[in-house]
Amino acid sequence: MIKNIRMRNCATYSSEGASIENCQKINFLYGPNGSGKSTISNYLRNLNATQYCDCNIEWENDAPVDIVVYNRDFELAILKRILLVYLL
Repeated sequence: MIKNIRMRNCATYSSEGASIENCQKINFLYGPNGSGKSTISNYLRNLNATQYCDCNIEWENDAPVDIVVYNRDFELAILKRILLVYLL
């Protein structure tokens, strides 16, 4: 399980960055447009992307687990699969 997320030097996050602490098994992120919600979800979907090299995750017991992110990219991927099955 993720304990903490640190976002720095990407999109709307400065070099000082921001932390999300005390994460639970399921977490909901909400806020106004431009506040960095999509940046966090995109980071969680692709932890190794170069634009997130200054971001990090602290795992409970230092044991990474699979992450499921429900965002626009997830919705589009599901829609593409459905359309592909329908068209075949």
